[in-house]
Amino acid sequence: KEEAAPKLAAHVTLAIAALRGVEPELCDSGGPFFGGDAAHFGELGLWATVDNLCRLDTSLLDQLGAPWRAWYDAVRQLEGVAAYLECRPAAGSGKVGYPGSMIASMALDPPPPPVHDY
Repeated sequence: KEEAAPKLAAHVTLAIAALRGVEPELCDSGGPFFGGDAAHFGELGLWATVDNLCRLDTSLLDQLGAPWRAWYDAVRQLEGVAAYLECRPAAGSGKVGYPGSMIASMALDPPPPPVHDY
């Protein structure tokens, strides 16, 4: 984790640029998901990545703005995702990650975002 720490800000900056590159597709989808009103399995992988990035930079969704916040919340509220998140071990609990890793040893979990009715 000491080796990774100085690289995190640059990593988040690159990720934001990449997400901005697909933002037009999200905004033009006609719904909260890239596919409109229905989530696609690819969104789960992207959501997991964005969720991890939120642990590295808690202001990530604020930086990305309303379309990404709405998308993040919509995926988070999907029945299976919500059920998983209720039982997912917390970062820093020692129940996840390699001993000494960031996820195992640091309280990286942000407070849950508010639930919005979009």
